[in-house]
Amino acid sequence: MATCTLSYEGIVHGGVISALMDELLGWPIVLQTGRMCYTVELTMRFLKPVPAGRNYRATASPGTARGRYWENEGDLRDEHDEVYARARGKYFLLSEDQTAAVVAKLTHQSGDLAVFANKAAPAG
Repeated sequence: MATCTLSYEGIVHGGVISALMDELLGWPIVLQTGRMCYTVELTMRFLKPVPAGRNYRATASPGTARGRYWENEGDLRDEHDEVYARARGKYFLLSEDQTAAVVAKLTHQSGDLAVFANKAAPAG
């Protein structure tokens, strides 16, 4: 089990939870579109403190296109299905060239999902 940064004794820091939720909401959009995205808005609702040292499940919906941006939402639950935090986010897609430039800097380990296997970095 990973060690988490604590804000108060035994409580997971809200910034750690926010970062987790931001990644969780953005990646379904990346998988749907084949393009990386910028977070333009992230709204967190912390329903109760998140005790460290327990198991949680973070889930997100598929992203939804909303004109110029995409939206997504998700939550963080414990093993008893109790909700500790909810998140909503808005994301702008990077261009294909911008995506290729970011992808060129990613590192991979054996067994990683090859999301961008066919993306090449732009010349120059």
